[in-house]
Amino acid sequence: MNPGDPIDRYVIERVLGEGGMSVVYLARHNRLRSLHAIKVLRIEGRSIRDRLLIEGRVQASLKHPNVVSVTDVIEDGSRLALVMEYVDGPTLFSRLDTPMPTDVALELFRGMVAGVGAAHAAGLVHRDLKPANVLLASTNIGIVPKVTDFGLVKVVSEGTTRSGVMMGTPNYMSPEQVRDASSVDHRSDLWSLGVLLYEMLTASTPFGAEDHLTTYNRIASADRIPIGELRPDLPPAVVDTVDRMLRVDLDERIGSASEVLEALFDDASLNASAVDP
Repeated sequence: MNPGDPIDRYVIERVLGEGGMSVVYLARHNRLRSLHAIKVLRIEGRSIRDRLLIEGRVQASLKHPNVVSVTDVIEDGSRLALVMEYVDGPTLFSRLDTPMPTDVALELFRGMVAGVGAAHAAGLVHRDLKPANVLLASTNIGIVPKVTDFGLVKVVSEGTTRSGVMMGTPNYMSPEQVRDASSVDHRSDLWSLGVLLYEMLTASTPFGAEDHLTTYNRIASADRIPIGELRPDLPPAVVDTVDRMLRVDLDERIGSASEVLEALFDDASLNASAVDP
């Protein structure tokens, strides 16, 4: 689609981002003149359409300031699309060139954990937490992180993945997700959040390698440089929390989003948070 093209009640303004199966456009409502992000499938297929509808349904159900909201589904001819809130800001990926100051990283992380915790409370497992799926909204109260792209979501009460299927982004996948994406629970997302916090504080991923096989082997054995060696200035609570989030043994891994916040913040809660711009 090109600028000026109509889609339902909206007019396309420009491309915001592209993926293998979809394109996200900035669009303006014809009458309200409000801006929205519209995710349009670029690949046809019943299973892909069903997956987008599941994504839209679960994301629309999450009413949380740290989750990008979905407000509508569009079926315009052969096109299927999700209408989402437009987030004025870049992705977390844009902030990872250098290690973040501890206080900045923790406040961003707090909002990310709050959003993911809301998904877990609703019986959802994201399964694709990565820097590109965290948007940083510029607001009048500061920078608000917003989790997006629930395209690989697992609805715990339903089950949405065939056994034995690997789904996710290699550097951020948990050991159990590498083995079988259908078997994961909310603790897989906690591992991915641990990887994200590690990367925010060090500007490097703990398990990344030149090829996927080496990455998977490092994940399976939790083979990484301890974060305290890369950032000796970190408070012990941060070092300990990252270590507990990146435990291969599920019984040893930190157990919930609330536990993560309690470990890192005195006033732990799953409320939204913002970082000064």
